Amino acid sequence: MQQPSGVFSLVAMRSRLLAAAFLAVAALVCPAPAHAQAATDAARDAHRALEIATLELQLYSQAEHPAELRRLDAKIQLTRAEVEAHQRLQQQYQAIRRFDRGNPLPLTVERVRLDLLAAELRLREAKAQRAAAQRFHPLRLRLLSLKVEQAAALAKLASPR
Repeated sequence: MQQPSGVFSLVAMRSRLLAAAFLAVAALVCPAPAHAQAATDAARDAHRALEIATLELQLYSQAEHPAELRRLDAKIQLTRAEVEAHQRLQQQYQAIRRFDRGNPLPLTVERVRLDLLAAELRLREAKAQRAAAQRFHPLRLRLLSLKVEQAAALAKLASPR
């Protein structure tokens, strides 16, 4: 797997340094009994952070992402149906013009044309959102996995020996 670079590694390094600094300061500042309490509190906080990161990863991968894809699929399907309905209306109005039996109201024709354009734009946007959700899914998973790894490392450091 490709190693993270740039922002991800800087964030991980910064968090590790902050955790190490916190533990070092706690060890220097706190007397022995208070130090034991601080270490216990730090370990509890670190394990809680690990649990939170794990839950965020599970929630995203098992609930949020699939729900977002279903919502976008439904939006795309509904918008496609709107586009098809507006296209049928437009064809019906064009048929009336061809046979010179009269012109439908110009405002009605224009309204159908604008509704068709709006539906086509919504469809394009929904497809783009779905593509983005799919394209950035691995990055989001990697980010959440890194948070879990970082929290696990902090929990390991903070655990009493």
